[in-house]
Amino acid sequence: MFSRTTILALLVLGLLLLGGCGVNPLAGGDDSDTGTTVAARQSPDDAALAATVRSELGRDEELAGSSIDVVANQGVVTLTGTVPSSRAYLRAISVARQVPGVRPPVRATELTYP
Repeated sequence: MFSRTTILALLVLGLLLLGGCGVNPLAGGDDSDTGTTVAARQSPDDAALAATVRSELGRDEELAGSSIDVVANQGVVTLTGTVPSSRAYLRAISVARQVPGVRPPVRATELTYP
């Protein structure tokens, strides 16, 4: 038969292995097992931050004609959509960075221009 020490060691090993199977909530992206996107899991603070960034982007004359969607996750802002020029692309990132509560980096890999 197995000793108590061996059984305990196997139990601890099993728990450690099972602990690595969970989803990391800080990894971002989506939960492929539930289909929940980051936007759907936004906290009220993130939703308010995204709304503030959207408002500031809308006020900027250089970004007129842009179609920018904003998502915030734990203070990190992601910009997606289209802007009219590379200058407007850089301006959108700059405006978002200046909003209080936005944590670096401002992600804009899906923000495109002609």
